[in-house]
Amino acid sequence: ESSELAATKQSLEEEKQKLEGEVSQLREADMQYRNEMKEHRASIAVVEGERDAARVAETGLSERLQQSESNCIRLAEESSELTATKQKLEEEISKLQKADMQHRNEMKEHRANIA
Repeated sequence: ESSELAATKQSLEEEKQKLEGEVSQLREADMQYRNEMKEHRASIAVVEGERDAARVAETGLSERLQQSESNCIRLAEESSELTATKQKLEEEISKLQKADMQHRNEMKEHRANIA
């Protein structure tokens, strides 16, 4: 009986060592998994930061594009107004040149009449 008890005790001791070894392996695997998860989270944080920075840049570019479009529209309107003003001024200059010519002709007639 004593030898059976010793054999059982030896068997249990071996089983205990085997289980402790498995527990140790599982703890190492768990620690490795946790470290990998930390690395993944850090990578995700970097990617999210880059994504957010890209969104901010995109928003800035979008606002600048809208501003540029508004400026183009405003400049087109101003150009149209300036073209209309130029045409009016050219018409006015033409009228003044005609009037000047007429006055010069009238002055010539008056001088001729006086002489």
